[in-house]
Amino acid sequence: MESACRPDDRTLYVAETWSGRAWSYEITGPGKFCKFVGPMPWERGRLLIGMSGYALLDSLAIDRAGNICVANIPYQGITVVSPEGS
Repeated sequence: MESACRPDDRTLYVAETWSGRAWSYEITGPGKFCKFVGPMPWERGRLLIGMSGYALLDSLAIDRAGNICVANIPYQGITVVSPEGS
């Protein structure tokens, strides 16, 4: 699992390697995040992207435009996701 924060320190992004999913969490204070509840009661973050097919996400970073860049190991490339999930 990889993670990174936006430069404003208000959002934490997390990439789950084995599931091929990336999440965002709103930071509300030191060591705390917003109690977002998604469509499933156990979801505490907002799903940004769920890769279809076989994907292993790794090495998450944020570019100057605020996009989330995640290495996709099987495809030997970088998947770029906007903060809105597109």
